[in-house]
Amino acid sequence: MHPEMIFGIGSGRCGTGSLDLLFGSQKNMLSTHEGFFLPWEKNPVAFYQAILKMMFGTKDKPIVANVAFYWVNYLSEIFKDIYDPKIVVLKRDKEEVVESFSSMYQDANHWSNSSSEEFDGRDPGMTPLGEMFPSYDLTKKDAIAKYWEYYYDTVDFWMDRLPDRFLLLNLNAAFTETGQYRILKFIGIEEKDMVISKEGFHFHKRNDSIYALPSIRVEDDPASPRTRGLNRIKYGNAGDIVGRKCTIAEATVTEEEMAELLKNPEIAKLAGAKDDLLDNGKEECG
Repeated sequence: MHPEMIFGIGSGRCGTGSLDLLFGSQKNMLSTHEGFFLPWEKNPVAFYQAILKMMFGTKDKPIVANVAFYWVNYLSEIFKDIYDPKIVVLKRDKEEVVESFSSMYQDANHWSNSSSEEFDGRDPGMTPLGEMFPSYDLTKKDAIAKYWEYYYDTVDFWMDRLPDRFLLLNLNAAFTETGQYRILKFIGIEEKDMVISKEGFHFHKRNDSIYALPSIRVEDDPASPRTRGLNRIKYGNAGDIVGRKCTIAEATVTEEEMAELLKNPEIAKLAGAKDDLLDNGKEECG
């Protein structure tokens, strides 16, 4: 029997790190913030590997969550393949998100395509974040705004059809005591077990970091396939990862780990064809 699965989503720069802290403070729940490589263009292999990693990294906790911007394009897969998922959505004012992203990535532009006057010359295939956001023929700020609009239009589409699976909160209300209570009640935490902070939860990413990966172990051995994997890179500034190219398999789970997981018939059924999961293209990391 697999754990209950919770997904926290939002455009980014909207409180997802704080939501992870709230989830992770609950005694019967394991939560991670980002940490998977799910491209903007749908990739079923990447999706199933992320789900499998969530399910089998639970440390026997009955509830597991991942909080990240990238799930929005995979909501159809979540509702198709996950039993009774719950989606907590955080929303921040569009202009604030645009300014926050612009400030955080002053020297990088992940949203303008090669036709834009503000294209920064990146090769999307060589920059992980370049594959995880959409790109538009717009200036940086206009492209981020377009991304925000698409993001919450997609959320609205699914909320209209499956309203009981979603809880949407604006950032300014999410981490009040009332907001925390609503979130925890929605995901099924009993009131007697709720851990609610009177001061609220606040998590702020440093401007010179790409990701916060508080639950991912980093190995220092450069020969280790885990070190070479995308999840195991020590992220610093954007220049540290330019030129690294990793397979999705190495980004989440090794072939040996996947083969072991697929021995479980429930997981094999969820994962689909074994060959599709293991034959991910043996492209090596540089």
